[in-house]
Amino acid sequence: MAIASTVSEGATTAGTGTTLNKNNFAIKFEEFLKLLTIQLQNQDPTAPMDSEKFTQQLTQFSAVEQAIRTNSRLDTLIDISRANQIVSAASYVGQQVELRTDRIYLPAVGDAAIAYSLPRSAADVRLKVLGEDGEVLAETSLPTDAGFHEARWDGLNEAGVRLPSGDYRVEIEARDERGQPIAVGLRSLGVVDAVEFDDNGLLLSIGGVLRPIESVAAIRRAAG
Repeated sequence: MAIASTVSEGATTAGTGTTLNKNNFAIKFEEFLKLLTIQLQNQDPTAPMDSEKFTQQLTQFSAVEQAIRTNSRLDTLIDISRANQIVSAASYVGQQVELRTDRIYLPAVGDAAIAYSLPRSAADVRLKVLGEDGEVLAETSLPTDAGFHEARWDGLNEAGVRLPSGDYRVEIEARDERGQPIAVGLRSLGVVDAVEFDDNGLLLSIGGVLRPIESVAAIRRAAG
């Protein structure tokens, strides 16, 4: 009687990329031991069990068990790493951050804050707040001097009506005396109110809107 291989689906080494299933492994190993016991009890004394095959089977199970233990340790390390990242990122809460994004958050009360930088003085700089379809909801002039600037949008549209709180896309257009465009460095400003972790990584919540932590360009103490 030969012992069929019981190391198959659901129990492979970590190098294959297949998810290791601890329960399946335990069941298959138990089946292996039962088959081994039956074979030993019923083997032909004149043709004993092939010890080499037996050793191969045990080696397979040993490798799978080790892989399961390794994966378990890796999961633990990942959990610890995520917890440490969240603890470190907690220092962002209550701080104002500059984000590399063209979207700004308008709170229910108050203004939306943005920052921008000009490499040289411009003749005209304009902020445009856009709707979901790209339509201009609001437009206003901004300072034209070279350097870093902070600006605020009061949340009013072109008709002077306050728009709902939420996430809005913005554009800043700058032109020189000849009407030629000038590159503008745009930043969104906001105060972090929470830190979250999901499948996309570490996220900062600003007014309930989640932003990836990788988009943070600068951190500063919030006013007040």
